[in-house]
Amino acid sequence: MLRVDEWVAIREMARQGVSLSEISRRTGRDPKTIRKVLEETVPRLHRKIGHPRVSKLEPFRGYLLERVEQGCTNAVVLLEEIAKQGYSGRISILREFLTPIRREIVRKRDATERFETGPAKQAQVDWGEFGRIYDSGEDRWKKLHGFLFTLGPGPRGS
Repeated sequence: MLRVDEWVAIREMARQGVSLSEISRRTGRDPKTIRKVLEETVPRLHRKIGHPRVSKLEPFRGYLLERVEQGCTNAVVLLEEIAKQGYSGRISILREFLTPIRREIVRKRDATERFETGPAKQAQVDWGEFGRIYDSGEDRWKKLHGFLFTLGPGPRGS
């Protein structure tokens, strides 16, 4: 695919009397391509520029967002509901619409909310198992447990 500036350069070289084979060598393009460019009056656009298509789902977007807000993210259930309202599309369009919404719901559910408290007003507690330790008194291995209590930062300088 030729860019417009290449198309113009090829036509300019031909106007200056440069041979077809020399233009081909200079541009690295096939001689057939050069010939086609010289036969054209305007550059060919390979991409159609048009209006963006409106999804079949668009008229139902508000309803779907309202249902998701109510907690329904099941595509089959939502498809049945909007089909009764006149939706003629397939479930794949609906699933494509729901995927980012579902991901955001999961992200919000899994996110940890950070909050701040005053100095020495908050503590974090954890309990865990840290492997095994040998107890020579009982002559056996025991689980080693630990308790961790971390008090939040106090006033500076204390």
